[in-house]
Amino acid sequence: MSPEEVLARALERAARRYRMPPLPADADAAAAAGTDAALAFAIEAVRMGNAATQERELFTRSLARLVTQALAGDAAFQALVLREQDAQVATFVELAAGEAADRRRVASLVDAFAHPGKLRGRAPDAPGEGLAALHALARAGEWQALRTQARSLAGGDADDALRAQLATVLADPALARLLRAAGLRQAPAVQRYLALLAAQGPLAGTEAAAQRGREAARAGDAVEAQVLQAFATIAGWMDAPHARRHRAAQGLRPAGGFPPAPHGAKDEWDVALLRDDAAGACELLLLAECKAAPAAAASDWPRLLGGLAHLAQAAPDEDVLFAAGTERLRVHGASLRALAPRDGAIPPQVFYACCVEEQRVPLLSAAARALLLQERACIAFARELAQGTQPAPEQLQPVFEALARERRLRPVLLQDDTARRAREAMLHPADLLAAAAEAFGVPGAQGRPRNT
Repeated sequence: MSPEEVLARALERAARRYRMPPLPADADAAAAAGTDAALAFAIEAVRMGNAATQERELFTRSLARLVTQALAGDAAFQALVLREQDAQVATFVELAAGEAADRRRVASLVDAFAHPGKLRGRAPDAPGEGLAALHALARAGEWQALRTQARSLAGGDADDALRAQLATVLADPALARLLRAAGLRQAPAVQRYLALLAAQGPLAGTEAAAQRGREAARAGDAVEAQVLQAFATIAGWMDAPHARRHRAAQGLRPAGGFPPAPHGAKDEWDVALLRDDAAGACELLLLAECKAAPAAAASDWPRLLGGLAHLAQAAPDEDVLFAAGTERLRVHGASLRALAPRDGAIPPQVFYACCVEEQRVPLLSAAARALLLQERACIAFARELAQGTQPAPEQLQPVFEALARERRLRPVLLQDDTARRAREAMLHPADLLAAAAEAFGVPGAQGRPRNT
């Protein structure tokens, strides 16, 4: 048996600890299993085309419970409902969406005559000091103080040209919007809305959000390092005693001559196991995409399918050039064509890698849950709850009817199928190493990875 055949056997036998648990056996079992399980069961029945009255009622009752629970404890949903309920919050959100552009606009207008570079060399005088203060207020986003300062300068010793420039700033709609947003920010409902946003985690663009992003990147890098080490170890087991033909590579990206991947398709690949040939090219044997958490695979699944389909367009008798760090690799087109997805499934030599010890596998994904709660019927249901009434679950039937036909809900409709496919294709590096060690007859070798 060739080393490649032994590797294929190891992949087949490797433990799949991230598999989805089965859905409940029937609607009664689903109802008894809880809200998430009931919704997942009913949604899958719609996807399979066998949903009947019992599944529809199970869905609407369970969705009503989900909305009720979210209104009590989900800050993101509470913020969404508050935005729909309160006109001040809705206006604030609309203004906040354009705030960055408005800030740039006002800063640019002020820079035109009050930038420190334009004030350099001026004789120290009251207008000069006032303009420096105006510039500082624009940079700090102190819009009410900026308006006061601009009015003060315009009514002082400013010449006609400066008065015209100050008038332009004061009359600009961008400043009016910023002032309106600043005023609304103090409203109790807006303060409540901002508190709900803060409860969801760091706001985008803040240092805290950047720190969270760096931590997530480090977690992904740690998985990638373990997979790279595992592939290098397996490469050593596959090599003949005096020939090093197999090796691991990291961060593969087509480097030229191959068309770029279409929008939404993966175009960079985390870790690969390769076999070199005598001509200096190589065959791709394994391809791993690394995830810090199992749930990330389902949301990435469409990108993975698109990326593999793109690689599979390679000509079978030509090599494709890849960059892997500072290295350049020529990969046989035939081995890339073997990556083509079939019937929505990926080939066995491609898998997700993760190192998390998962305690609970959700039957309803967080993404599907969020999409359901964004439906207009769910928000209307929640508004009635917030007003102290008890709406009937049947009011949520439009969501059930939209599942099979509305494009916006397609990720919800496919959520169970997608999660099962993605998790079935996920391995822990330790499980792969254990299976490979057994297949290659290397007892006790799982803990001795080879350096790359």
